Amino acid sequence: MTDINEITVDSRVYEISFIFDNKLDEEAALEKGNAIKQSIATQGGSFISEEAPYMRELAYEMIRVQNNVNIRFNEGYFGWIKFELPGDKVKEFE
Repeated sequence: MTDINEITVDSRVYEISFIFDNKLDEEAALEKGNAIKQSIATQGGSFISEEAPYMRELAYEMIRVQNNVNIRFNEGYFGWIKFELPGDKVKEFE
């Protein structure tokens, strides 16, 4: 029997992937990945699985605008995090 005072939280599974600048060193890329994890944890998220950022060649060249100049790159630190988060916290995480 369910207690009438029990609160049900609507949690959902999300996955976020990211590519960090290839000019970073490995330690800085890991710190940025950990900052994302901290943001998720602060919102009440729980972690399912992840892959720490690592340098890899990208499938295609990407362009990033920096100081009104197109910077082309084809490698970067790629990582991802799969996590569970209450649905009402997603907007705050964004």
